[in-house]
Amino acid sequence: MRYLPLLCLLAGCADWFKSVYVPPPPPPPGPPPPPAPAALHTVGSFANPTFATSPPGDTTRLFVTERAGRIVLLKNDVAQAGAFLDLRGKISDTVENGLYSMAFHPQYATNGRFYVFFTNLNGDIRVVRYTVSTTNPDSANEANADTVLAVPHPLAGTSLPFGNHHGGQLQFGPPPTACSTCRSATAGVAAIRSRTASGITR
Repeated sequence: MRYLPLLCLLAGCADWFKSVYVPPPPPPPGPPPPPAPAALHTVGSFANPTFATSPPGDTTRLFVTERAGRIVLLKNDVAQAGAFLDLRGKISDTVENGLYSMAFHPQYATNGRFYVFFTNLNGDIRVVRYTVSTTNPDSANEANADTVLAVPHPLAGTSLPFGNHHGGQLQFGPPPTACSTCRSATAGVAAIRSRTASGITR
């Protein structure tokens, strides 16, 4: 009986020698490599570009405003011939005047409305609503122009020592705001003007 523990130990060792080796699991994979830096490529040449935007949900077209009054259309990063809207010669682009920005109505796909911010030939601020052509989605209907905001701008040497600082950003916000904001900084004072359901508020 005194050899029984030894026999059990030897029997256990024999079973151990017969067991199949199972390697440990491999270590977890390392983190993925960082993404490659974004590659930039030229999509067109523009004369004093001031803003770039697209209609809501439109992933193939980009609209670029130029200070002289032209809105250039790019489709799939290719500049199209002609212009979506051309106001050159009908607005002022001297000093800091010009076409500053545009904003598409949230329901542009159904109503075709968009807005532009520019200074007229007198240097006054205008926000004008246009519609897209009913026959060509890549062209605006200039005949449907409707001024929704008119702000006289002081001339240098009258009430102000300078005649710049027009602001220029157009942007849509949540209801009841229809077009927000039109920021006009004159004489260092910023006036936020929004077209709401009840009209123009200041």
